Amino acid sequence: MVDMSGAGHSAEEHQTATPEGASAVESRLQSREQALARESGPIVHDLNNFLMVVENSAALLVERIEEANRPCAELILRTARAACRLAQQLQHAGSAKPPQPQFCDLNLLLIGELDMVRTVVGDSVQVEFVPDPATLRVYVEPFHLQEALLNLAVNAREAMPSGGVFSIATQLASISEDDAELAPGDYAHIQIRDTGRGMDEEARARAFEPYFTTKESPGSRGLGLAAVRDVLRLSQGAIRLSSAHSVGTSFDLYLPLVPSPRISPDHSGKLVLLLEDSDELRRMLEGFISSQGFHVLAASNAGELLEKVQASPLVPQVIIADVHLHGASGTELVAKLRGANRTLKSIFISGDLPGGDGMPELPADAPFLQKPFSLQTLAGTLEQVMVVSATKSGGAESI
Repeated sequence: MVDMSGAGHSAEEHQTATPEGASAVESRLQSREQALARESGPIVHDLNNFLMVVENSAALLVERIEEANRPCAELILRTARAACRLAQQLQHAGSAKPPQPQFCDLNLLLIGELDMVRTVVGDSVQVEFVPDPATLRVYVEPFHLQEALLNLAVNAREAMPSGGVFSIATQLASISEDDAELAPGDYAHIQIRDTGRGMDEEARARAFEPYFTTKESPGSRGLGLAAVRDVLRLSQGAIRLSSAHSVGTSFDLYLPLVPSPRISPDHSGKLVLLLEDSDELRRMLEGFISSQGFHVLAASNAGELLEKVQASPLVPQVIIADVHLHGASGTELVAKLRGANRTLKSIFISGDLPGGDGMPELPADAPFLQKPFSLQTLAGTLEQVMVVSATKSGGAESI
């Protein structure tokens, strides 16, 4: 196995493997990264809007285009996803803010990472993906889960210098009350295996120590598995390891399963408000929400949206609002509308990091979607909010 946390960092970061020395180096690096993130923040915010339009439009194109032209559409989609990852990495660089979980379709999330996984492991390693046929909905911070997957892929590559197989499989798992680490219930189970040289007993026992490494170089800082474990624990999940020397390594990741909303597909008469000042993004989101059967009132600013709400005979159920608008705040409009309509639910979206500089405090009951997000993620979050709203109002719809 290999040091996972070293890729992409300077030699200064590898000066020592001791906790004290690494802490001092990391503090200096984090200060630099935070300064870079502050300077690039406004640019990345706008870039996220553009990338979100390109990525989701390409995804729709892949679904609908004829077979002969699909490779070109798939190339656009892969390139857009790679650009999204670069923007996210820049935005998350040095951030000390806690990650923001989202409702995600686990299989779709992993599918979106397969090209990057293949790039990481190299041509000599065969990548296999076997998804569960059912939809596995989880509540997780997608960026850090993706990073955790790539970390495990880096480990696998180093364990298979002559090639091999790196496999990812998902399935539903039920955890009983006898489990010492996880609460009983249904979980999404991700099994990640390689056919590499495996670990001996000592390496297995110490694999999750932050500064443990199997490398002989004094600059190595560990396998990075402690960080992967922390990502899972943030979502009340867990990671388990099994390995044998010369046999290979298997990681079992568990995330609590979120029940899919059992809600009527008939949304006629239900009104969704959309507040987004990026014209291209607003048009795309409005078209998608309308395609789900909702009535939509969309506007680029608070005054325009208020006028449309006052002229509409329908009572809005949900507002999707960008947090930062040109010359206004989406949170202020939501507070004003909820003052007149206590049952109105809200979903906040932004290209900025939650809790970052200039980000207002959001209501605890309001989901937040970090741009760029997929249309499937938006659909799942919207349905979840509708289910909660119907349940609290005494409707027949329930989880």
